[in-house]
Amino acid sequence: MEEFNFDEIVNREDTNSSKYDEAFDLYKRKDLDILSVADMEFKTADCIKKAIIDKVNKGILGYTSRPKKYFESYVTWYEKNYDFKFDVDCMVHCPGVISGMRVVIETFTKEHDKILIFEPVYASFKRIVGNTNRDIVISELKNENGKFVIDFDDFYRKIRDVKVIIICNPHNPLGRSWTSEELKKIANICREYNVLVISDEIHADLTLFNNKHHVFRKYYENTITFISSTKTFNLSGIQASVCVLRNKEEASIYFDEWRKKDIYRPNAIAIEAIMAAHSGATLWRDNLKKYIEQNLLFIDKFLKENLPNVKFFIPEATYLCFIDLRSLGIPEKQMQDILVNKANLVVVMGSVFGESGKGYIRLNAACSRKKLERVLKNMLKALG
Repeated sequence: MEEFNFDEIVNREDTNSSKYDEAFDLYKRKDLDILSVADMEFKTADCIKKAIIDKVNKGILGYTSRPKKYFESYVTWYEKNYDFKFDVDCMVHCPGVISGMRVVIETFTKEHDKILIFEPVYASFKRIVGNTNRDIVISELKNENGKFVIDFDDFYRKIRDVKVIIICNPHNPLGRSWTSEELKKIANICREYNVLVISDEIHADLTLFNNKHHVFRKYYENTITFISSTKTFNLSGIQASVCVLRNKEEASIYFDEWRKKDIYRPNAIAIEAIMAAHSGATLWRDNLKKYIEQNLLFIDKFLKENLPNVKFFIPEATYLCFIDLRSLGIPEKQMQDILVNKANLVVVMGSVFGESGKGYIRLNAACSRKKLERVLKNMLKALG
C-alpha cells in the first residue's frame, strides 16, 4: 500500500523548476524559501509516476491524440466527487486554464466588450482581458472580519453593460470556497442580464475542513467551465486542462480556434497522468488535504501566539494563504525587502491581485511542516 510522506523535503534545484530558477535568477541567491508560485513541494502519487514511466518506457513519445476516455475520466471524476455530470461532447483539451480563457474571450466576445472580475483575484484574469482589448470592470470584494465576500450591491450596479464575468471557484488567492447560496445569487443576477460566466474551477479538488465545491454550471447554464486535475496532483508542468463549452456546436468552434493556432494536441504524457490520477489517486488526494489542513492550523496558531496583529483567514480551499499585514504599517515595497533580506522568504505581494490586495501577502502552504516552521520563525525574527 502506498505511503504518504508529505514531510519529505524534495530538493528542486537543477529540476528546471520555474518557481525556483526564476526566483534565484531575480534575487541572485539560493538560500531563499520560495513560497510564491502555486505548485506544491510534494511528490505526486505513485500511480501517476508509474503511468508516466510506463509511457516513457514504450520508447516513443510521438504526437498524441485526445481519446474520448480521457474526457470521460473527468466526467466520472466530477460525477463521483461533485454530483454533477458534464457533457463529454462539450469538452475540449487546452494547454492551460489561462490560455484557454484567452481563446474563449477572443472567440466569443468582441473588442471593448466589458468583462467583470472580482478583486483581489488571480492576476492573469485582468491581464488576459487587457491583452485581448476588452474593457475591464472591477467589483471589489468586501473584507468582513477577515473573510472576503461579494459586494452584491456593487456587483449589481456594475453588471448592466457587462458581457462576461470571470469567477475563480474556489478562489485564488483568498481561499474561499463559495457557498451554493453565493453562487446562486451570482447566477440569478447574471441570468437577469444574460451574462456569460467563465468559471475557473482548477482548485475544485482542494476544498478543506468539510467545505464543499459547487460546480457553477449547476446553477447557471450560460457558463463555460475550466477544469484540470493538475493542481490537485502537483502536475502543473504537464500543461493540460479541459474547457467545457455550453453545447457541441460551440465546442466545435472553440476546437477550430485551437487548430488554427496549431495548438490542439496534448503532450505525450498528459493523458496517462490525468487518467491515472482519476482512477488511482483519490486516497493520495484525501491525505494531501489532511496534511494541508494541519499546515493551515499550524500557521494560524503560530501567528496568533507570536504575531497577533497579523490577521489570517484560514482558507476554506486551496493551499494559498492570504495573510493581512496591514496593521504593521509597513509599505509594500519595504515589506517585500524585509521578507527577502531578513526572513529569506519569497511570497507574492498582495497588490499583484489588485489594489485591494495591498498590504497582504500570498504564501503557499503546500510544503513540509519543517519548512513551514522555519519560514514562520524567520518571519517572526524579521517582523516581531
